[in-house]
Amino acid sequence: MQSLGDERINSKKTTARLLIMILFIILIFYICLIMNKKIEYSTTAKNGYIDLSNNNLNNFITEIDGEWKFYPMDNTNEEPINIMVPGRWNENNKVARKMGRYGYGTYKLQIKVPKSGYYGLDLRYIPSAYEVYINGRFIASNGVLGKNLKTETASWRYQTLTFYTETVDVNIEIKISNYHNNKGGIISSILLGQTNNIQNNVHEGIIKSAIIIGVFAGLGLYLILLYHSDLKKFNFLHVGLFCLSSMLLESISDVNILNYLWSDIPFNLITKLQYFAFVTGLFSLQFFIRSIYREQTCKKCWRIISTVNALFLLAVIIFPIRIFVYDDSIYMTILILNLINIMYTLIKAIRRRKKHSIKLTFGFIFMVLTISIDILSANKIYLAYVSAGNYNLGLLFFAICGIYVLSEDIIEAFISSNQAKDMEIAFLQAQIAPHFFFNTLNNIYCIMGESVPTARNLILDFCNFLRVKHKFDYRENVFYTLKEELDLIRSYFRLESAAYGDAIQLAIKVPEEFEGIMIPQLILQPIVENAIKHARIHNNITIEIQAIKIKDKLQLMVSDNGVGMREEILAKLLDKDCKSGIGLKNINDRLIKCYQTRLNIKSTVNVGTKVFFEIPIIKEVK
Repeated sequence: MQSLGDERINSKKTTARLLIMILFIILIFYICLIMNKKIEYSTTAKNGYIDLSNNNLNNFITEIDGEWKFYPMDNTNEEPINIMVPGRWNENNKVARKMGRYGYGTYKLQIKVPKSGYYGLDLRYIPSAYEVYINGRFIASNGVLGKNLKTETASWRYQTLTFYTETVDVNIEIKISNYHNNKGGIISSILLGQTNNIQNNVHEGIIKSAIIIGVFAGLGLYLILLYHSDLKKFNFLHVGLFCLSSMLLESISDVNILNYLWSDIPFNLITKLQYFAFVTGLFSLQFFIRSIYREQTCKKCWRIISTVNALFLLAVIIFPIRIFVYDDSIYMTILILNLINIMYTLIKAIRRRKKHSIKLTFGFIFMVLTISIDILSANKIYLAYVSAGNYNLGLLFFAICGIYVLSEDIIEAFISSNQAKDMEIAFLQAQIAPHFFFNTLNNIYCIMGESVPTARNLILDFCNFLRVKHKFDYRENVFYTLKEELDLIRSYFRLESAAYGDAIQLAIKVPEEFEGIMIPQLILQPIVENAIKHARIHNNITIEIQAIKIKDKLQLMVSDNGVGMREEILAKLLDKDCKSGIGLKNINDRLIKCYQTRLNIKSTVNVGTKVFFEIPIIKEVK
């Protein structure tokens, strides 16, 4: 038979495994969405021209990347410069000599499509403002173009544009100004395809981001609530903050769901939120690893990196965004320092065979790989069979590993506390035995002087009592059936009747269907003993035991028609400082530890006393 504690432990394990399984199912579903993208990569632009006449744009969309024509400072009188898209214009030496990191210019690309008709463009982030013209006709704008910081209005908004072309030749012109970002230009791929395919691709991106955001938000809030509960473990807070910062990053990047929810969000605010989430994620990651492997953490390195993170976070909050936005030398250095320090700690933990070190290292390496792929892709280093833009997969995978580690720790802590609780309950039950044995042996001793045969029968009853009483080992089982407790009480009552005769009567009103319910050992007998000892002074008394089902619980009650108790005595009866009523306090303590319920006592002077409590209905497992 499993104890109540074992059932709770198994329940905890099942819940943890179910949570991990659900998260992995979501992860697999997310990967399937990524693999289902219908994007062609075969054709690239050269010298401002791309031929898509042979591309299957009915079923696929394509990236119109490659060499675009670029006119710095809108100087159309000079020869255009071939510039790579995606890319930043100040990475091009010719452009950098003409206008540096800040300025404005026009991108142009001529496209040959398979047929005339409706097409769509998917424009991601283009800093800082732009206008789009197709075949000389204005289509859309984002922000307000300007020729300096004051006249430009920056905007961080993704757009999908629909246009109609009467010919197969399409001329795209994008005018861009950038005075809010350290590096300007078309820094993300532009997608072209049939309108419905572009819309479907955007919707899939929204679904993908919504799934990731929902998972991160749910996990983050759940872990923070766990921290604020009785657990008070900081590693729950650290992983929770990591999940919430990852959620914020995902809501800003990719399809920018935050912009869908708040279309007029200021550029400065959304930019600072992105960097705030970046630094907060690094902070929480550092603190989480340190909280688990404090001895393996290099304290000096940890202090230095934490200081650097704090200073960068302060700079993000205080200084203008132009100082740090997309400055690779700053955030890349901070990112690498944090990752190296964490990897160093994990390697030391593995070498010393610390708990969970391999699981966390595996999750961390996967996260670093996905981040590295995105960084390489941003620097135009592409890996075969590997797509970029999936760093959130790595973040989610590491979060799952962290949650798995935390769930294992919870289960282990629960097992330890349950074992300690069982030992304490066994100790409380063991306190009952000497108290009862002394009283019973004293009664038999007194009767032996009057009637040896009666004493002999009482000894046999006492042996039967002990046979039931010591059927179990307290260290292994602290529960038995209600029927066994009632048999114990009947044997005990016969022992007491030898001393009191007909002055005490016992009535047991327990339906047979309840006799198989599991209860703590000696949970009723001390109440009966207490009633015989204190309720009967001169008059005869009747003690009644009842069992009543109330919803999903069983109420057990021992009542008597004895002398009762005054309210002041009743109020102090279960106090720790009260020296009387040891048996009742013992029962109350065990009820609290086993079921988080308490003993209830109602008494009226010269009327009687009722002692009752409720326990969950748990049947015996044979």
